[in-house]
Amino acid sequence: MNKTDVRQLVLDVSYLKSALSSADDSHLDAEELHLDSLTLVWLMMTIERRIGRRVSVTQPVTVDSLHLSIVGENSAADSPASSGVEVLDRLVEVENLNDPSAYYEHLRTTSPIALYPARHLDTLFGAEYYCFVSRYAEARYIMTSPLFRVPDLGPLFPQGDDPRVNRMHQLFANNVLALNPPLQTERRRLLTSLLSAGAAEQLREITERLCEEAVASVVGRLQAGDEVDVHAALSEKVALETIATFLGVSPEDAVRLKPFASDLIDASHPVRDKRTMATAVEAVDALQQHFSGLLAERVRSPRDDLASRLGAAVVGDQVDERDVVDVLMGLWITGFLSTAAGIDTAVVNWARDRALFAAANESPAGLRGYVNESLRLDPPLPTSGAIREATTDIELGGVTLPRGTQVIILFGAVNRDPEVFEHPEKFLPLRNNSQAMSFGVGAHYCVGAQLARMEMSAVMTQLDRRLQAQVEVTEAVRRKCLLPRMYDTLKIRISGTARQT
Repeated sequence: MNKTDVRQLVLDVSYLKSALSSADDSHLDAEELHLDSLTLVWLMMTIERRIGRRVSVTQPVTVDSLHLSIVGENSAADSPASSGVEVLDRLVEVENLNDPSAYYEHLRTTSPIALYPARHLDTLFGAEYYCFVSRYAEARYIMTSPLFRVPDLGPLFPQGDDPRVNRMHQLFANNVLALNPPLQTERRRLLTSLLSAGAAEQLREITERLCEEAVASVVGRLQAGDEVDVHAALSEKVALETIATFLGVSPEDAVRLKPFASDLIDASHPVRDKRTMATAVEAVDALQQHFSGLLAERVRSPRDDLASRLGAAVVGDQVDERDVVDVLMGLWITGFLSTAAGIDTAVVNWARDRALFAAANESPAGLRGYVNESLRLDPPLPTSGAIREATTDIELGGVTLPRGTQVIILFGAVNRDPEVFEHPEKFLPLRNNSQAMSFGVGAHYCVGAQLARMEMSAVMTQLDRRLQAQVEVTEAVRRKCLLPRMYDTLKIRISGTARQT
């Protein structure tokens, strides 16, 4: 088999069956694959799920080679078709990327507390069981109860011989979502203290100015008869420029640093090739150099931005300099892609029913409801950003989770629970949607939620005010990734306008 075959294994079921089902032992040339423990575990579980057979590694894994053997049929109780890998695998299938509602309902009605033996995962996470939760009551309890914590991510991001890879792994494991109290509490308290009322008002003014410029450009192009990719020209542009201004990154540097966020998100996917990993390592190097330099500059010459406020905290010995650099890098990586995804969703809802937005926009509370309802039905992070671990045996929804069980919350399904949201599949912006878990809940509630909502509100208000004509979505292509759930392309035009060539 040639070097590209390993990546094809996770995409082509017929190829899988021909490659493995007819052979007792198969050698896979993995020259291009990054064969760390995470990739190996995901690859084996995906292969098992796709061909319906149990697979085992028959020889030690080397950097460029992987030997697999079929070891028997799957029993009904241990079938990969009913394992947790199917949950994640199916969420990124095209039909579920476009509309996951039917699959969410299936999960919630058939197995709202889905507990699976870890099998391959036990060597990765050090746990015997893992669990997916798609019902609201149990999800909220897990997110707020002291009986659940974020597990040690050391096994997932091991330290090796390459210091640059180690630095990337440290960045993933040291973000605020991956920490537990008291360190998580201290980090969160620092960030929230820097987002004072004055800073929030300043951000509002900056956001509205940036939105005004971007919306004016998009509307002008639409009125000229163009078909416009609003993901690139509006959603991503506003989100990028806002987070850059907030952190203190210049417009020129923002453009240069923009690709690094996607590079690192790509590297977090379990099936990663060596080129992806090398690109991610370079991205971490570039981000660290930039934000270390920015922090040092702001310590010398403070300005009115987050880097300057964090620099003052370093000078005052409130926080370690390396932790501050990690915070700035983490905010850059997560701070605009997920917000852009939220703006995209709101634009799609607006294009479908302008009158519904107009009714909601009659009051600030109605506008907040519109934004929250867009996020409820299609949260940019449809699963919890960090796994939770049961610290003791505990029963939830009639299912006993053994101590050490790793739990993933499916926010996309939880936000559609009919026990909490009446007619959950309907877009009803005037409903009480305050209980939605689009930004999580409890100690790990997203610190950037206020900024994201502010950007979404500003974009929608100005877009609706400036453009009176009806619009239609002409092309919507989802990015094939789980986190964040976002578009690669989202094109609109004024209804009835001929497509431009």
